[in-house]
Amino acid sequence: MGNSESRQSKKHHSNPSGDWQKQHVGIVTDLVQQQVENQLHPQQYHNGSHSPSGGPAGGSQEGGGSDDLEYTRLRQLAHQEAEARGRCYDSSKEAYSQGNGAKAKQLSNQGHEHDRKMKQYNQQAADYIFEMKNRNLPPDEIDLHGLFVQEALKKADLVIAGCIRDKRDHLTIIVGKGNHSV
Repeated sequence: MGNSESRQSKKHHSNPSGDWQKQHVGIVTDLVQQQVENQLHPQQYHNGSHSPSGGPAGGSQEGGGSDDLEYTRLRQLAHQEAEARGRCYDSSKEAYSQGNGAKAKQLSNQGHEHDRKMKQYNQQAADYIFEMKNRNLPPDEIDLHGLFVQEALKKADLVIAGCIRDKRDHLTIIVGKGNHSV
């Protein structure tokens, strides 16, 4: 593991009494969002294509190994579903413009199913990589590498809520491109 100086992270502390106030959640979430968005672009799937800039936090996965293979497999499945969704929506639009409402509806429903599967695979990938990146970290530290921006924000919100509940006075959130991190 790298030392703390080589990590891109933000450390947030509560007020001197050690009690987190609810207002801190919004402030910390805003700080996390700003830091993550400065490093990344939001996940984008447009007409079935996945923008390379919409990739997960951290770019490449450190360490290699089978963890990366499973994560990559899940992200690729999500990407395939996004492409299929885009094709269905395009075909639905074409069928509708040709006056075939029944075919358009059928294709639209197929697109919705591909969208559901895409979201499912992305959630599985996010949960998987978050678990792999955080399983050996102390409870006052989280690593958001491998997550899309919205996934990272949701995970950070959950952990911040846990800090408030457990009355922990600080949390280190590791974000960035993955160069020189853990």
